[in-house]
Amino acid sequence: MSCAREFLEQLYPSDEEILWSELRNYVEEGAIFVLGPGQSLDHIIYLINNNEIGQVEKLIEEEKIRRPSAGQIHDWEQSEDQLFKYLIIEPYIIIQEFSPPLH
Repeated sequence: MSCAREFLEQLYPSDEEILWSELRNYVEEGAIFVLGPGQSLDHIIYLINNNEIGQVEKLIEEEKIRRPSAGQIHDWEQSEDQLFKYLIIEPYIIIQEFSPPLH
C-alpha cells in the first residue's frame, strides 16, 4: 500500500459502517448525500484530496451523488438496522448502502 493511500485512510476511513438510526437526524438537516450504485467512496476521497471539484460536480449533475429520495428514507425507516459506509466532509455526510458478507 502506498504512503498516500495510508494517509488517506487515516483522514477518511471509508471502511467504517454506521446504522441508519445514527444518520436519521442528519437527513432533516440536509447533510446527507447518497453515493449511487457502482460508485466508490475511495474514488470520492481521491477526487476531494486532489481538489477535483469539477469531477465531483459532474457526479452530482449525473446524480451519482444525490440527496436521498423519500422512498429511500421510507425504506431505511422500516429497516433501522441498515448499514452504510460513510464519508464525512463537513458539513456533509456521503453514505452508501452496505450489506455485510454472509458467512
